[in-house]
Amino acid sequence: MHFSFKAIPKGRDSLEEFYISKQTMEHIKTVARLSKEHYSIEKIPSVPYMSDRKHFSPNPMPYYFQYAGKAMKKESIYCCIRFLLHGLVFETQSGKPITIKTHLLRYAFATEVVQRENVNIDIVAELLHQRVLNVTAYYSAPTTSQIAESASQLHDVISSYVDIDDAYLRSPKELQQQFDEHTDKVGVYNKVLGGTCP
Repeated sequence: MHFSFKAIPKGRDSLEEFYISKQTMEHIKTVARLSKEHYSIEKIPSVPYMSDRKHFSPNPMPYYFQYAGKAMKKESIYCCIRFLLHGLVFETQSGKPITIKTHLLRYAFATEVVQRENVNIDIVAELLHQRVLNVTAYYSAPTTSQIAESASQLHDVISSYVDIDDAYLRSPKELQQQFDEHTDKVGVYNKVLGGTCP
C-alpha cells in the first residue's frame, strides 16, 4: 500500500500526486483528529484558501493547514517551522544566520537524497514535481561540507593502502632506487629478450 496526497505544485495549475511514507500519513491522521476534536465536529471544516494562488481554489475546502477558521498563509507556516525548530541554530559556514523556509527544505531534501542516499535524480525530480532535470541537479548540488567530507573519506581509503607519510618523506635518491628496481619487473621499460621493450 502506498500513501499520497494531492496538491498543486509551484508553477502548475492542476492537482498532482505527492507520495508520502506510512509514518507521515499517521501524523496527518493525528493532526486531522486533533482538528476535529478542537472544532467538535466530524470533518475538518472547509475554509477559504488565503494565498496568492487562491484562484485555484475559489470555494472553501477542508484544508489541512488551517487555524481559527482560516487556511494558513505561507508566513504562518514559516512561523510554525521556526517554532518547531526553536533553540536550533542554522547558519552558513561564514556564520550568517539562515531562516528555514519551505523552499529551503526542498533544497535540503534534494541534496540529502541525491548526495547521501544516492537516489536517482530522475526519481527526485518526480518527487519534487520538477519537469527539468537541470533544476533538480541545481537543487541537489553537493554542499561545501559534503565535498570536504567526501575528500576526507577518499583520503582515508587511499591511506588505508598507501602510507602517505612514508611516500612523501622519501628522498629523491630513494625514489630513483625504487624506480630502477621496478623498471626491471613492470612497466613500459620492462627488460625483455633482445633489449628493452618501449
